[in-house]
Amino acid sequence: MTRPGLTAVVLACLAAAAARAEEPPPLDGPVRLERTRPVWPWTQATPVAEGRGPSLEPDLPYPRVRLEAYARLNAGMRSRVKHGRQGVAGSFETAHDLHVPDTLAPGYRFIVDARVHERVSLGVHYTRVLVDGPRRRIHYRGVGLGDTRFPGGTPVETTLDLQVGEVFARYVVKDSETIRFAIGLGAAWASHRVRLSSAVGSAGGRVETFFFPTVSYWLSVRLFPVVSVFFESLSGLIAPLRFPSMLSELRGGLRWHLGDRLELLTAVGSSWGMISDLDDHFGGRRTGGHRWRRATWSSMGLELGMAFTF
Repeated sequence: MTRPGLTAVVLACLAAAAARAEEPPPLDGPVRLERTRPVWPWTQATPVAEGRGPSLEPDLPYPRVRLEAYARLNAGMRSRVKHGRQGVAGSFETAHDLHVPDTLAPGYRFIVDARVHERVSLGVHYTRVLVDGPRRRIHYRGVGLGDTRFPGGTPVETTLDLQVGEVFARYVVKDSETIRFAIGLGAAWASHRVRLSSAVGSAGGRVETFFFPTVSYWLSVRLFPVVSVFFESLSGLIAPLRFPSMLSELRGGLRWHLGDRLELLTAVGSSWGMISDLDDHFGGRRTGGHRWRRATWSSMGLELGMAFTF
């Protein structure tokens, strides 16, 4: 056999041996092939904090107390009032009839919120806005307040005093570094007072009532390490002593984190309310002894405050 022929026979034997090595071994029985299933992120095990259920971020420890104090500049409070004796008091608007300007007015707000249980927080809040209007000549039709009638064109100084207080108990849905959300029930008190002073005399009137139950919530979401956006609301639609009366407050803004316990707060706050009763609307024939007690207001202002948590 020539050299080229011998080389061809050797290469053929090597190829046949390699082919036999790659063949799978004989099987004793049939093999069941199953399709590979993907592993989704939500099917993986999640760290579980003891007593809190599945959570990517555990709640902060408790008890915790949050203290907030705000200074407020009100952009202008509008009121419509009817307060006083039948035949003297008439409905008037503080901006249109008393010419109270839409100048910035001071106010303040305090909040104490204590998380006393894993899912329960208790707290109080108080808001006050004061408006001292300059001496202006009132509308030519005149204004009646209390038992005093001010003739049209009389120079009058107007003072408005709005106060809202609330006690609440909230269910803490989440209280972590990223999200804080609580919703609950409470009771609120609202008071609207107006006072008119002139060279010939002065008069004043206050309308106030309680709201129960009220609904409130507080939501804070941390967008960046240094800032969170927050919203807070209070609604009262049931006034057992003065029905129908309503109260609504809404605030929203930014919380600037200065540390683990200290925050700078910038917000916009609004307040709307109406205090009245059925006797004022459906009292039938009025007598000389009837006294009107009705007030409606709206207010909005900028707030700057500090919050401390411990």
